[in-house]
Amino acid sequence: MKTRHAILQLDFDGTLVHGDVNEALFRRFAGEAWSSAIEAASQELARDPSSPALIDALKGASAGLAASDRECLAFAIGNNPPRDGLPDLIETARRFGMECHVVSYGFEFYIRHYLEMAGVEREIEVHGGRTAGSPTGRLLRYTGPAGEDVSADWKVLWTKAFRERAESVVYAGDGGSDVAPAQLCDVVFARDRLLNLMPEAYAVTLRPFETLHDIARGLEELFG
Repeated sequence: MKTRHAILQLDFDGTLVHGDVNEALFRRFAGEAWSSAIEAASQELARDPSSPALIDALKGASAGLAASDRECLAFAIGNNPPRDGLPDLIETARRFGMECHVVSYGFEFYIRHYLEMAGVEREIEVHGGRTAGSPTGRLLRYTGPAGEDVSADWKVLWTKAFRERAESVVYAGDGGSDVAPAQLCDVVFARDRLLNLMPEAYAVTLRPFETLHDIARGLEELFG
């Protein structure tokens, strides 16, 4: 049953922050080889949205990530600053009655920390990689809308669930993993790889952005 006017689905790395926090953490604490493997898996996912390669690579890299949460957060904040305008964006979305969700291959613990720093943690639901420490690194899992473990089509599953209960879904992202879910949405705000890879056949609203203020202004124009 559709209960909301619209849902705003947000990627995190490269979208709400500058750069890719996961990639930076793996390069620093797990080694350059894992960073390269994840980049290759991301490219494969852009070609084949049903590929399990990215989640497999992220789980492998996480197993070798022995740094503490505190070390990871300190490194992330020092290397990947937040993109300007998140409070403005969330205030605008909420004014139009939108649910706000982050759906990201990033780790929930650092995503939530950035949202807390911006003062919007209570306004956004987070769906990301869930980590648990182990003697050799981190165990990582991704769960779908029904709480099930997911190894492929993860962002797409969440987008489909949003579509089932919203009149429209607005997407904001930047990477290859965003291409398939973005094509299921009514409005897409895109930058970087997502903007370049969106097919010409996508005939609904597609707008570029650089800051999150740009997305807020776009929502004002489209829904105001």
